[in-house]
Amino acid sequence: MVTESTRRASDAERRLEKLEQIFRKEGFRHLSVSDMAAKLHCSKRSLYELAPSKQDLIALVLQRRFARIRQSGWDAAAKYQTPTERTWAFLQVGTDALQEMGPKLLADIEEDPITSQMFSEHGRRRQDGIRAMIEEGVRNGDFAGYHPHLVAEVIIRSFQRMRDPTFLQELGMSTAEVWDELTRLIQNGLFPRDGAKKALSPGDA
Repeated sequence: MVTESTRRASDAERRLEKLEQIFRKEGFRHLSVSDMAAKLHCSKRSLYELAPSKQDLIALVLQRRFARIRQSGWDAAAKYQTPTERTWAFLQVGTDALQEMGPKLLADIEEDPITSQMFSEHGRRRQDGIRAMIEEGVRNGDFAGYHPHLVAEVIIRSFQRMRDPTFLQELGMSTAEVWDELTRLIQNGLFPRDGAKKALSPGDA
């Protein structure tokens, strides 16, 4: 039997999922709580039960999204045996996630100091995962002998740079496009040539 608390939790999850879909499509800065409620066909009160303010509600949706991306990265990496394959899969999840988030959401995240800081923290946690896999690959002789912390630092600094709208405009590329090229650059430089040929794309899992 479904209890009242279970039903409320399920309703909350559905609303958060729907809000994420809305944010991915049109961003969030222009939306009021009333706008969000109207799009979800629910009351403002039901949203305030999720979070006490618009900013807190946005943060809740994004925290949920970022946590899922990080977990998806580990889940994708766990499907493979070698550090080369695991790192490839882990990086690819990040590329796919940026493409799914869309330019409007990414722009709004960067323009808001709080969500921009959240995005930076998400990147730092991803960096820790990348560094751990690179360390394993170097120890096993699967990767070229670069310092793992240096490689991870290059990745995170590049990630920070590609979030600069002026830089993206100069390149004529989106954040997701730049991340895709950066990922391939890292893979081609880090993986031995025979290892790079063996590395699988997520679709080969």
